[in-house]
Amino acid sequence: MFRYSNKMIINVKGKVMEVSGKKDVEGQEVVTGSNSKAIHQQWNIIYTDKEVEMKTKGVSDWGFHIGRPFYIITKMGSGRAIEVTGGRNLVLKWKAWNKVSQQFFFDNKTKTIKSQ
Repeated sequence: MFRYSNKMIINVKGKVMEVSGKKDVEGQEVVTGSNSKAIHQQWNIIYTDKEVEMKTKGVSDWGFHIGRPFYIITKMGSGRAIEVTGGRNLVLKWKAWNKVSQQFFFDNKTKTIKSQ
């Protein structure tokens, strides 16, 4: 389970999603680590529809809109997105609109972030 708070994506164990090695480069791995509030652990959630008045089931207690696909964009200088590669690996890649491997959604039933 993850929650989104203050630009951090935090799991139930208090670990945060972060860019491995603090390197803002193409293909850099995204992992979990201890929360230091550093820039390589900060993310923007950008919903694919960008519509304010879209019909959804609301915002979950975890900070995500339910049923709306989104991109996870690093707050580091490049603005790269998290992309799923190799089935389960997460890496930084240049943002590509409508690229399914860069889109995620919050599953309110399991309280998890899932890839499209």
